[in-house]
Amino acid sequence: MNSTEIRNRTVEFGKYKNHAENFLSAPQNPTRSSLKGCGAVNLSFRERKAGGEKFAMLTAYDYPMARLLDESGVDLVLVGDSLGMVVLGYPDTTSVTMEHMVHHCHAVVRGVKSAFVVADLPIGSVDTPELAVQNALRLHEAGAHGVKLEGGVSRCREIAAIVEAGIPVMGHIGMLPQRVRVEGGYKIKGKTPTEAEQLYADAVVVEKAGAFAVVMELVRHEVARKITATMTIPTIGIGSGPDCDGQVLVIHDLAGLFPWFTPKFATPRAQVAGSIREAVQTFVQDTKAAGEPYSTKSHDQSVTLEKPTLPGRASLERKNNQSLHCGNLNSVQGQIEPEASGC
Repeated sequence: MNSTEIRNRTVEFGKYKNHAENFLSAPQNPTRSSLKGCGAVNLSFRERKAGGEKFAMLTAYDYPMARLLDESGVDLVLVGDSLGMVVLGYPDTTSVTMEHMVHHCHAVVRGVKSAFVVADLPIGSVDTPELAVQNALRLHEAGAHGVKLEGGVSRCREIAAIVEAGIPVMGHIGMLPQRVRVEGGYKIKGKTPTEAEQLYADAVVVEKAGAFAVVMELVRHEVARKITATMTIPTIGIGSGPDCDGQVLVIHDLAGLFPWFTPKFATPRAQVAGSIREAVQTFVQDTKAAGEPYSTKSHDQSVTLEKPTLPGRASLERKNNQSLHCGNLNSVQGQIEPEASGC
C-alpha cells in the first residue's frame, strides 16, 4: 500500500487525518529502506497477514516459562512491562525500569529458539527519539528481536528513529497501561467518533513510521475490526475483540497463575495457582507429619555411604552438607542426579 492510499484512508476519519498527514508529508530518511533486518521483518509480517495467518502472542518473564511457550508453538513472546504487576507486585506498570526489562529479557531469550521475542520499552524510556534509540539498543543487545512502545501519533518520531537504527518496532495503541494513573484507570477506547478517529490516525502513523505490527488494547470491537481491515501490518488485540490479526495475553491470566485479579477479557485455560497451592499444602502437611519431606529409604542411602565408595574424596565429612543440598554426588554410583547448576 503506497502513501497515497494511506493518506486517502485517513479522510473518512475526519479531523485527525491532519496529524497523520503532517507526518506522512515530512521528509523521510531514505536510509531506512536499506535496513535489511527491519525490512525483512516488516515484509515477513505483512506477507503473513496478507496470507490470512493469525498470530499467537504471550508474555514471559523468565527462562522456564519462555521455554514452555516456545516449545508450545507461540509466534511471539513478549517480555512485557506487565511484569511490574504479575512478577514484582506493583499496582501497575509505572514502576518498571529499564534495568528490570533488560534483566528479564536476558532470562527469556535463553529459553526461546523459534519464537520472535519482543521487549517492552518501559515508562520514561522513550521521551525523545535519541533516548528511545538508546534504550531500544539495550533491549536488542539483551537478545530481543524487536521492541514495543506505547503511543501512536505522539510517538511517531521515536518509532521512526528506532527503525532507522535497525531495530524492529511493534506499536501499541488504544488503552496505554503506562498512562493508567493519568487517565484514572483502564478504560475502553473508541467509544466516540472522536476517539475512533484518533485511534485510526494512531494506527496509520505507526504503520507509516515503520512498525511491523501494532497492539490494540481495550479498543471497541467494531473500531478494532475496521482498523484491522485497512492496515497492511498485523494488529494484535488484547481485549479488542476477535477480528484482530492476532491475540496477546499475559501468561498469568491465561494459565490462572495470578488468582488475585483476572481481567474481564481474559479466559483462564488452566488454574495453575490452585495446583501450586495444592502441591505446597501437601508438602507442608507431609513435612510436619513426618519431619522429613523425602523418603526414608532415599535419605538413608544418601547419608550412610561409606568412604571407600568415594575414591578421591577424603574430605567427604567436611563437604557432606554441601553435597546433599546441591545434588553434587553425581560420581556416587549414579545414585544422584547430575550436578545442579549454580552449586
